[in-house]
Amino acid sequence: MELISDIAFNSVYPSSEIRKEKEIILDEINSYKDSPSELIFDEFEELLSTEPDRRNILGSEERLKAYMETDIRGFIHRNYATDQMVVSSVATLPLKN
Repeated sequence: MELISDIAFNSVYPSSEIRKEKEIILDEINSYKDSPSELIFDEFEELLSTEPDRRNILGSEERLKAYMETDIRGFIHRNYATDQMVVSSVATLPLKN
């Protein structure tokens, strides 16, 4: 539990790693744009529904480039509070022959 707590509440977000991850996501966005059939299908689905879970998760290049370490820390602070977490553990027993 101590390790899980440390990961959840004391994670670090080095600028170099954030930069690398942004590059990976930008590659994914560009790859997505190179597939017109996926683009058309997703745009059609967005027109049919206003539900947030129906929107494209990649976002835009401009918005991605604007994200900073402080934005990530703010997101974590808002969404990963102890009153919003459930930790469970499951032990399995070996099958008997």
